[in-house]
Amino acid sequence: METSCCLKICKDLKVPVLAASYRLAPKHPFPAALDDLTKAYKWLCNHLESQRTDEDKEQQIRIAVAGDSAGGGLAAELCQKLLDESDGIGRSTPLPVAQLLIYPMLDDRTCVDKKYDSLPPHLLWNNKSNMYGWSSYLGLHNKPGDDTLPEYASASRRKDLSNLPPAYIVCGDLDLFLEECREYARRLKYHGVDVEYEEVIGGFHGMLSIGCDTDLVIRLWQSCQSFGQKYLNPG
Repeated sequence: METSCCLKICKDLKVPVLAASYRLAPKHPFPAALDDLTKAYKWLCNHLESQRTDEDKEQQIRIAVAGDSAGGGLAAELCQKLLDESDGIGRSTPLPVAQLLIYPMLDDRTCVDKKYDSLPPHLLWNNKSNMYGWSSYLGLHNKPGDDTLPEYASASRRKDLSNLPPAYIVCGDLDLFLEECREYARRLKYHGVDVEYEEVIGGFHGMLSIGCDTDLVIRLWQSCQSFGQKYLNPG
């Protein structure tokens, strides 16, 4: 996530932000980035636990994960992985209380769907870029659109989305990721997850970073802030 976005979250939500670094594709394909983020998340949980007083231990550790574009896809994958690791096997890592997904890159199958090649050009990120991004991320042993992919490699491939953290998802109607974001939000709701989905008329990929002083983007940040506040600081 852009530094400016992290600073805005710090200011608006009045919470500290850990901006985790991770290894990048194509030099480091899946699962390198997800492994790095999993380690960073668990380090943060352990660090917060070590700072708690006896009184603090009565309260739940509350962490939200967030990301935009490919980082949004990684945030969604991280939530899935953490849920499975905590499911019935006695693990103590607390799950995120919310996931804030800003025009996330969720579905590898978009880049092999030729209908997106013939649509009017998508600003900043088109399907040619998408094919390069997914091919780099998946590495030499997997290809976008394969019948099966390794678990967590593509967030939209997961069939059961129940019990995942509440999600805020925003995407513009000029964004290549519109349909996959819309469908992921629909499926989360179907599986009982609290979802707030914002579909922005005239919105394009990267709009929250580029158009930061427009009325529309200010409103979107406010809705994202309200959603995060509800779960980070309930009551």
